[in-house]
This record gives sequence, C-alpha cells and structure tokens, in this order.
Amino acid sequence: MQDIKIHLKDMGLELSETKTKITNINTSSALFLGTEIKRAAEYSFTRTSHNGILKRNSKKIRLEAPISRILEKLKSADFIKEGIPCPKTV
Repeated sequence: MQDIKIHLKDMGLELSETKTKITNINTSSALFLGTEIKRAAEYSFTRTSHNGILKRNSKKIRLEAPISRILEKLKSADFIKEGIPCPKTV
C-alpha cells in the first residue's frame, strides 16, 4: 500500500486508507458506488471465423447490483411499503 501512496502523491493525489480497499479481483470482490465488482465464475468461448477453432476467453469482470441492499434502502426511504412501490411526488 505504501508504494501506491507514493505513486499517487507524485500525481498530487492522496490515498484515504479508511475508504480504500486494495484487493485481488481473482479471489474476492469489492463494493464500489453500490456496485459489486468481481471476476466471473465461468469462462466464455468464441469460435474463430477463418478456421473454426474454439478459443477460451479469460474470465470477464462482472458488475452486479446487490438487489437486497437496494431494496432495503428503498424501504428505509419509504419508497416501498409492505412490498408495494410507493412513489413520492414533489
């Protein structure tokens, strides 16, 4: 983490250790702006057009919205009451 701090300082930026999580995307996920960022569990495959060989692609990055967390926030803000949407008007 110290190397990253030095590199960011050279660019005029500062690293906040309380807000920053440095993780290996291949082994764990990270929550950023309400979106879970992680590596896909499965590989994708493509077939080349010129010779028809099947090629395995690397595991893609997945961005997932944690639906249960979103629903809880909507409930706490009274946008959902007893499982029914309650839109608010201005």
